[in-house]
Amino acid sequence: MPDLTIGFCVTHLETGGIERNTVQLLGPLRDRGIRTVLFLQAAHGELLSALPEGQEVVDLGGKRMLGTARALARALRDHPVDLLYTATNALNISALLAARMMARPPQILVGEHFPLGSFLATRKSAALRLAVMRMFYPGAVGFVAPSQPILDEHQQILGRRCPPTYVLPNPVIQEVLPARTQPDRARRIVSLGRLSPDKDFALALRAFAVLLRSDPEAQFTIYGQGAERDNLIALTRELGIEANVSMPGVTRDVPKALAEADLYLCSSYAEGFGNAVLEAQAAGMPVVSVDCPIGPRILLEDGKSGCLVESRDPEVLGAALTQFAADPKARHTAALNAREFAKGYSIDASADAHAALFRKLANA
Repeated sequence: MPDLTIGFCVTHLETGGIERNTVQLLGPLRDRGIRTVLFLQAAHGELLSALPEGQEVVDLGGKRMLGTARALARALRDHPVDLLYTATNALNISALLAARMMARPPQILVGEHFPLGSFLATRKSAALRLAVMRMFYPGAVGFVAPSQPILDEHQQILGRRCPPTYVLPNPVIQEVLPARTQPDRARRIVSLGRLSPDKDFALALRAFAVLLRSDPEAQFTIYGQGAERDNLIALTRELGIEANVSMPGVTRDVPKALAEADLYLCSSYAEGFGNAVLEAQAAGMPVVSVDCPIGPRILLEDGKSGCLVESRDPEVLGAALTQFAADPKARHTAALNAREFAKGYSIDASADAHAALFRKLANA
């Protein structure tokens, strides 16, 4: 019999890092004696079909922040949990507001997967959002992130209004594969992610266009879906590289997508962690990434486990991509180092860490 009930609250189950993390944890937590209830702000997305059999799901009706808080308070009365875990800024606030609406609320554990400074820079009312965070976040039993720098930045900005902090590793890796034999030239480039402005796939396309000057046979595949798709397709035509670029949409078979490529490219403006980068590393694939806040520098170990480029200039990134693609020895060394790093982010290791923290905080 489960000795603890944990609620997870996420926006939806479209394919994304936080959504995949949540789905990856549900089964292993059940194996560890923890019952889970999944609260969805809106119950849609490809990952619904990937939920464990019998998973309890509660649809909050797709409301905005205040409406979600009210719906969540009602849902928690009907589906009580010992601790509710949220992992996005808006849902953190909604959950803490819902707790204030309840006579006997559960403990609320909030999380972020994105650097706070970069997040606030994208908000139209950043000062208001920060004020709301300072008002509500002290009501959380804890604050978690997949890396210490994200926690440090939140502590610096929120000060004494920041709850106690904990690092929780993302549940990314099912298996660390053997090192690959590196081809003389890496011609098959791949990226995965939502086609949104923060991923800056436009930069990746421009850098790839630089690579094509020295290797016109190279191919670039971008897996994902999103609002930027039409703009990116138009850019491939503008750059004259449409024959070398493929955007097949979301893939449900990430291992196959990675196995069919030689090199992974990350061009994001910011990555709180970078699950896709880590998946590539675990698959034995060398990685080229811009040095955006905060994940790539951690995952690539300051350049030890991949090619870290400190400029967003497409000519500079393209030159680094070209050089790395033509250097099998450098790619082999980076891939070997990356495999060792990736072992710390297995699904089992992450589930153990989550279960231990949930048990610690549920009755705090």
